[in-house]
Amino acid sequence: MGGFRERARPGFRLPHVWLDDGRSVLDVLGPDLTLVRTDPGIDVAPWVDTARSLGIPLTVVDLPERWPDRYPAALLLVRPDQHVAWMGGADAHPGELLRTVTGRVTARQR
Repeated sequence: MGGFRERARPGFRLPHVWLDDGRSVLDVLGPDLTLVRTDPGIDVAPWVDTARSLGIPLTVVDLPERWPDRYPAALLLVRPDQHVAWMGGADAHPGELLRTVTGRVTARQR
């Protein structure tokens, strides 16, 4: 823990911040998977549509872009236990990521 930094990283708990309305970022996370968007220019419809088609509950939370040191990616996929499962940008493949994170990976046909 000597090198601990309040910076989001996959496998670690999402760092806390207070939002403008007085709530903790941890209080706005959904009860299942949450897609945190720090860049409002990124279209999250592919994530929402893919999650719906796979039957995966997904909440989308928009955060202001004022914490780039704390949340260094445009998108962060957060598990129900508030740990970051994945971080990235608009070039992500929602279907692959959601299947992997939820363990719904299908066996390859031979």
